[in-house]
Amino acid sequence: MAFDLVNEVYKFLSDHPSDKFEARDIAEHIYRSFPDYLEERTKKSAHRNKSRDLNTKDGWLSQLTAEIGAKNPQLVRHPHIEVFETRPKKYLFATDKTGTSTDQLPTETREFSDKLSFFLEAFRERREEPFSYDELLTEAMNELKLWLERSKAVSSRSNLKVTISVGKGNWTKTPWIAILDREVTETTQKGIYVVFLVAEDLSVTYLTLNQGMTELSRSLGDAAATKEMRRVSAVVRPKIEKITDEGFTLDEGIDLKSQASAARKYEAGTISHLALPSDDIPDDGAMEHHLNVVLGAYELSKHVEISQSEDQSEQSDLEEPNQVIDSYTVGDALDELFLERHDVERYLDIWRHKKNLILQGAPGVGKSFIAKRLAYALIGFKDDGKVQAVQFHQSYNYEDFVQGYRPNGNQGFERKNGSFYEFRDRALADPSSTYVFIIDEINRGNLSKIFGELMLLIEADKRGPMWKTRLAYASDNDLDFYVPDNLFILGMMNTADRSLSLVDYALRRRFAFVAMEPLYGAAKFRAQLERFGIPEDTISQIVNKMGELNQAIESDRTNLGPGFRIGHSFFTPTEDVDDPEAWYRRIVETEIYPLLEEYWFDAPETADQWRDELLR
Repeated sequence: MAFDLVNEVYKFLSDHPSDKFEARDIAEHIYRSFPDYLEERTKKSAHRNKSRDLNTKDGWLSQLTAEIGAKNPQLVRHPHIEVFETRPKKYLFATDKTGTSTDQLPTETREFSDKLSFFLEAFRERREEPFSYDELLTEAMNELKLWLERSKAVSSRSNLKVTISVGKGNWTKTPWIAILDREVTETTQKGIYVVFLVAEDLSVTYLTLNQGMTELSRSLGDAAATKEMRRVSAVVRPKIEKITDEGFTLDEGIDLKSQASAARKYEAGTISHLALPSDDIPDDGAMEHHLNVVLGAYELSKHVEISQSEDQSEQSDLEEPNQVIDSYTVGDALDELFLERHDVERYLDIWRHKKNLILQGAPGVGKSFIAKRLAYALIGFKDDGKVQAVQFHQSYNYEDFVQGYRPNGNQGFERKNGSFYEFRDRALADPSSTYVFIIDEINRGNLSKIFGELMLLIEADKRGPMWKTRLAYASDNDLDFYVPDNLFILGMMNTADRSLSLVDYALRRRFAFVAMEPLYGAAKFRAQLERFGIPEDTISQIVNKMGELNQAIESDRTNLGPGFRIGHSFFTPTEDVDDPEAWYRRIVETEIYPLLEEYWFDAPETADQWRDELLR
């Protein structure tokens, strides 16, 4: 039935050329993800409108093309079509309960239910595959997040932010959508917050008032942290007991149907909860009410005085409190980069798939700055503890990178693990998190000599214990070595240094390569210059003159080429510029001109001509 209906929808919309490609996407997505819903919607419409049999193909097509559907704007879009990035211009229509159209939208809308269902179905399908960026799932997450942010319960309260997670580096067993009060906490790792917790089998979502356990576990250990959360729950519950009049339960009795440690922590931290079965999600009105109730309880909890436990007091005497780790999204990266969203998302998608990525470009395109922000975005947090950087050079070798014998200071040698080996151990011990190893100047070292056995083990499809191998310096008692799936490598390669060798062809196929371009024409670059006091005429001079220079460099295929174009970072101030003209002249004379002299070492007059042109 659903397949036939989709084909008819596709056939009808395909007759209109402007909608042809949209119709194809509609048909594919509805049939793949929502056949049951479509059948159910059809049956309900047929029951409500006896004049058409919507259980037949002709009846459904008639409903789509009906004059009443075409002329009445109150008839709603199919909720699962509405979330696609390319909005369809044709709608699937439904009539009201009386079987006739009305002049107003239905009061009992189910937009939240549809968006949550869409998110659950998209996650159910996607988690069967390796963790990576997925456009449909991301759109579902964004639509659900947007509905919550625009709901009256959330938008009418200040300091609230909504965040959603399906995992970092690996799919989580239990997705969640949190609502945080910035006055209480900026992270789900600590403090009290409201959170939707989804069971592993996706059969139920719990709307809860809950607590973050990560920070407590780090300072107290899991057992003591669980004890502390239960103590806090016991203090808070009497102050919010009226929540039980609205259907909420005051205990930790949720069942996320998972053996994962994170799920157990969520359960232990629950103060109050309301179950939302996936086959009976409340309509929008009821959902607004539930959100108002739990957010009201959240506000009350802010005023509950919670004394420090004995365990916490003892711990605070021993060590400094842990640093709060802020979340970091693509949006956060875009706030710091001149790149566009589609570029950042494309780089991350390539990286997640290949595991190993190289940013290549000439000096000044921002490779180092971009690398750190991509690492944070991939991890999902601005956590330097999960990022490590090294720089290759001619003396760097296997013993520095993997393992080997080093002087021990006592006129002898001992075997020591290298930087990558030690970082790998950290990633191995924390499989639920993403780790990033950054290699600056990756083509400055002897790559075959440095990587050794890792030439095989870093491949995306060679990760994990199935491909473990014996290291060159391993002892009889050592375990074989492998690279875990949650460790990502990011290299940076200078394309304009003639002294550097090309990347080893055997290693080249282990990495994906993306080119970093000069971004003089980017609107964000202009905005950055304006922010630090550079006038419009100087900005235009930089953009136009450097654009002409880079075009000349690119055209010189014999000596130079695209890889030698000069990046925008030379002209990116980090503080207010008092004298823009002197600032520009200094950069040209002391940074750009010496580079041009190196580029045209056999034609110094060309370098001189371009210096004069830039300063004209």
